[in-house]
Amino acid sequence: MHPGVYPIAAGARLADLLSAAGGAAEYADTSRLNLARRIADGERVDVPGRNLSLPSGLVRLNRASRGELLALPGMTAQAARAIEDSVHTGGPIASAEDLAARQIVTASLIDAISPLLDWSP
Repeated sequence: MHPGVYPIAAGARLADLLSAAGGAAEYADTSRLNLARRIADGERVDVPGRNLSLPSGLVRLNRASRGELLALPGMTAQAARAIEDSVHTGGPIASAEDLAARQIVTASLIDAISPLLDWSP
């Protein structure tokens, strides 16, 4: 899948959009989507991901894909984008305290995901 803007016919379905984007990424969890749903002009579609974690079961926060972040409990598309942007602009996030200091996600989300994260760069 290649994120971007794709021209699709009026009345197209989500399955048509995914096809236009080159198909779903390997980490995409399309079972959580209604592929028959009609897409509106100008609509943004976020595809949830499966948790592709480290062998230890932890998700490597600083290198996680959007799909991996979205698979974490309580994670929203907005929070996943904020984390990705923060890593890109501010460098690796070293700890739960560092994530909290960046003030990009809620304390309750940090509490929920911290035990599931590997903080290595």
